[in-house]
Amino acid sequence: MDGLTIHAALEEIESLLLGDTVNTLHEPLAGLFVLRFSVSRERMLIAPRRARIHVTHRKLANPSSPSPLVMKLRKHLVGTSLTAIEQIGLDRIAVLTFRRRHDAAGATFRLISELMGNHGNLVLLSDDKILSALRPAPRLSVGQRYAPPQSQSKKPLSELTQTDLEEILGAQAPHRAMAARVDGVGFETARALIAAAKASPPTEIVATLHARVRDLSSACGEPRPSFCPQTHTALLLPLTADCVAMPSLSEALDQELDATLDLEHRSAHQIHTQRTCDWRFAKLARVRDRLLRVITASPTADELRYQADLLLAFAQDLPRGASEFVFEDPSTGETFHIPLRSDLDVIGNAQRMYHKARRLQRGKAAARTKLDAVEREIQAIRSQPMTPPTDAVAPAATAQDARSRSDSAPRKRRTIVDGYTIDVGRSARENDDLLRRASPEDLWLHARGVPGSHVFIRHRDNEQIPQHVLLHAARLAALHSRNKNERKAKVSYTQVKHVRKPRNAPAGLVILARESTLVVTLSHGEKDPSR
Repeated sequence: MDGLTIHAALEEIESLLLGDTVNTLHEPLAGLFVLRFSVSRERMLIAPRRARIHVTHRKLANPSSPSPLVMKLRKHLVGTSLTAIEQIGLDRIAVLTFRRRHDAAGATFRLISELMGNHGNLVLLSDDKILSALRPAPRLSVGQRYAPPQSQSKKPLSELTQTDLEEILGAQAPHRAMAARVDGVGFETARALIAAAKASPPTEIVATLHARVRDLSSACGEPRPSFCPQTHTALLLPLTADCVAMPSLSEALDQELDATLDLEHRSAHQIHTQRTCDWRFAKLARVRDRLLRVITASPTADELRYQADLLLAFAQDLPRGASEFVFEDPSTGETFHIPLRSDLDVIGNAQRMYHKARRLQRGKAAARTKLDAVEREIQAIRSQPMTPPTDAVAPAATAQDARSRSDSAPRKRRTIVDGYTIDVGRSARENDDLLRRASPEDLWLHARGVPGSHVFIRHRDNEQIPQHVLLHAARLAALHSRNKNERKAKVSYTQVKHVRKPRNAPAGLVILARESTLVVTLSHGEKDPSR
């Protein structure tokens, strides 16, 4: 949120919550605080490091163990009334004043929200002195007077001229230039303004941008909130053609919140999966290198036997106690230097070389078998998706999943065929979730040899799963894999009790103790009927 959006959001908060009493306060995610009010039953969300403050309709989970800052905020704010709301200019600093009405002294507290992204902070004041802060800093020591961050000198939006806009458009990054020069305008708003202007003819870009700037300046008092699905941004008015009108600014900001939490969840999942894959891949690469050295070791078993044969053939020319056998290969003319043990005679050295050749031959055969297994595991790691598909779940749904990852059921596709429930995982992580929740007698299916979704058929008592149900699930497994565009696709299936997930394996990777295979035929352009 930029300064203009914060201004409009604070006006909405004032219209809904001014004079209301704080009922409870909690921190669903690190640095994200929710205040619930008793009369209106509305919730206010404050997330300094996410640059957010607005009324929210999202029901976020209340953690069982509050942080020290939450306990301090509850001690001083629960039971107080919100008596004043202000913003320092158009800076991203919001000041909320709370007063304890039934207290004889009429204690007053101020909650300062510095909504500055990674540099954001939340500061609790009493009589202008700091009681606590989200991120302690030298200027925010407990007991000293609060001093706001230094304000930046920027030009008001209403005073921008066409000359100013021409200079902004001539910059290498126009949206960054606008955000740096114009008061209250952030990167996303600037980007939307410039994109809307550039949609007009080249000769009218500056005039269109000037008109859009005037519209945005007037929208601060009477916003026409919208949400841009492409950039996942809440705007004060529909600046681009793909913007969707929203009933209120809080609804638009909730949509933006859902997208932000979904992105954070995907990023965390990607980082964890990438680290696990990198660690496992590096270990397998070291093993592969050792095996290749064994397989390509020189001399080979055949070369050792050949050298031993030559050693016996030229035994009469070799002096006793020699430490090296030098000879010229009669077939190639190449000179060889073979080290010998001086404490062994010719026959003893030859037997030693034959024995080494046998061991080398057996070792290379075992190394090739192990190398094949290592290569298969490396290929399986490379084929694992790093993040859930971007079109798998709408942002509004994934935000709730990000808030309650540990307790929620996996977001799966589900269909029922003749009373049998069939579940299809939407990502590698959800495949693991379904596997953990499956019964040992359930049936597991997966497209053979390619990345894809795990499919589960839930068993019913001791009934045998009908063939047509199995074929339906197999088609789903093929349609949710890289073989979805093939004419025919092989699908592996087995009971869940024969599916094992190795320790520290990346999400979605499993090993089968036994399996059966069937082939399904897919029609051109066939889609999952359960979608």
